[in-house]
Parts: sequence; structure tokens; C-alpha cells
Amino acid sequence: MQTEKLLTIIALSALGLCVLMGLLKMMMKDAKKKRDCDMACSMLVFIAVVLLAVSQMMHEHDKDDKQ
Repeated sequence: MQTEKLLTIIALSALGLCVLMGLLKMMMKDAKKKRDCDMACSMLVFIAVVLLAVSQMMHEHDKDDKQ
């Protein structure tokens, strides 16, 4: 149960970082830096989705074991 919570917290933190990077991107003027920011944000979203999926699969596996 602790691992699931930890994965969820890390995934939500990654999404929060993505939001902060989006706000920082608005202040940037260089197009290359904006592209780099977009790439980093997309990687963070991918990581967050994978972590949430793994957390959900672990939760479903735990429910099956209890029955």
C-alpha cells in the first residue's frame, strides 16, 4: 500500500513540475528554450501517466489477492 501512495505522489509532483514549466515557458523569448521546455514537460507527463498506471495495476493486484 505504501508503494502505491509513493508512486501517486511522485506522479502528481511530476505533473506539478510540468505546470510550473508551462508558466516559465510563457516568460521565455527564445524559441529553442521553449521547445526544450515542451519536450521536458511531455516527458514528465509520460512519466506521470506510467507511474499512475503502475500504481493502479498494483492496487488491482492487491484487491485480487484479498478475495
